[in-house]
Amino acid sequence: MAVGHRRRVLGITVGALVLGLIAAIVVPVGDLWYPAVAPPPKEDLRIVHPHGFSIVRPDGWGFDVAVGGQAQQGRGGVRVTPTADCIQIFPVTKARMPEMLSVMRLPGGFAEPDATYRRISPEPHLQIKGAHAYAGQAGKYYHWFADVSPAGGLWFRISLMLPNDDLWSNTRVPDEWWPFINSFRTHEARGSRPDEGT
Repeated sequence: MAVGHRRRVLGITVGALVLGLIAAIVVPVGDLWYPAVAPPPKEDLRIVHPHGFSIVRPDGWGFDVAVGGQAQQGRGGVRVTPTADCIQIFPVTKARMPEMLSVMRLPGGFAEPDATYRRISPEPHLQIKGAHAYAGQAGKYYHWFADVSPAGGLWFRISLMLPNDDLWSNTRVPDEWWPFINSFRTHEARGSRPDEGT
């Protein structure tokens, strides 16, 4: 009877250790995942920049708004140091290489990018007329962007960064991102609150 009792105790102990090990692995890894990009975009998640442009963020994703290179408002912390008027959208995660969508006003207007980027012409899913779309490798990211001038001579860059390293393989914009990219709009400047309309 003592041997049976020891086996039962040993079995329970081993089971508890295995469950503890699984929990120790799964719980921190959970912080590495983030909400999926799920179309269609919801208008109540539109981020309006005070300088008159906007884009819809995926549900559950964070954002930062910068005016003149200075962070004004955001949810989730600055992921990349902005250098101009921009909106940055990113998952709130501890993942090493998250996806990121951004819109930046180009103060100098349109300029051809360097030779590391190839022109994509035409970009069949892009619904913004007159856009110049490009793609290339930027470090460990696949970088797609489109320079657009919807009205008034102002230029904007819509940019999507996707992990592209040993674990990930991105060589095109996934279909679920197009509705969010195409949600870009320009407006008259509406006030000083970057989150107006969100």
